[in-house]
Amino acid sequence: MLSLSRNRARPALLAALGTIAGLVLAGLPASVSHAAEQESCRPDGLYRTPGVDVPYCSVHDTAGQEEMGADHQRRVIGYFTGRRTGKDGTPAYLAPDIPWDKVTHLNYAFAHIDGGNRISVGTDNETNPATGKTWPGVSGAEMDPGFPYKGHFNLLNKFKKQHPGVKTLISVGGWAETGGYCDDGGTRVNSGGFYSMATNADGSANRSGIDTFADSAVTFIRKYGFPAGTRLTGA
Repeated sequence: MLSLSRNRARPALLAALGTIAGLVLAGLPASVSHAAEQESCRPDGLYRTPGVDVPYCSVHDTAGQEEMGADHQRRVIGYFTGRRTGKDGTPAYLAPDIPWDKVTHLNYAFAHIDGGNRISVGTDNETNPATGKTWPGVSGAEMDPGFPYKGHFNLLNKFKKQHPGVKTLISVGGWAETGGYCDDGGTRVNSGGFYSMATNADGSANRSGIDTFADSAVTFIRKYGFPAGTRLTGA
């Protein structure tokens, strides 16, 4: 989880976490009913976001417990890193290599907060491993033409069709990208990351930055098929 003990950004970061917790479920398919009976599946104590009707029963049972499917009695959570592409000569680890039948949740590592306080995985082009890269000749890594993007995100969604019980999340941060981000050339930009997004220079909450990030996170998870949401991750 994101470390919140570093400096005066703590209150604002807590506010950001609360905002994201309330908004990520808005990325679930609109076709799910938002009727009043959905409240029967809302976990006790879970925050209600004003104006948002959440389809709790698409994720939880009527006891408020997360649905794991018949084959899993507990969460089995893994991280899938976008860096293992094989580009540098080391063995690639791609979506076909994931033990899909053994996991319940996958965190894609990592996205970052860009200079405009928005979630990002870098410029969308053919060299971007998340959204543009391809692996010709690799068995199982053929792109699904049904998605408007390529890369890891295409393959993750391709295999989720075969394993619909697996939930995917986009992890934002990590050791290198909590206080900044790595640009398309691999150079780290010390932009402030979480801290500048959530906190103004005087220590007050940066409401504009928080709202911008939250809105961009919802757009991102809808665009790239991460209906389970966004996870803030830090060193």
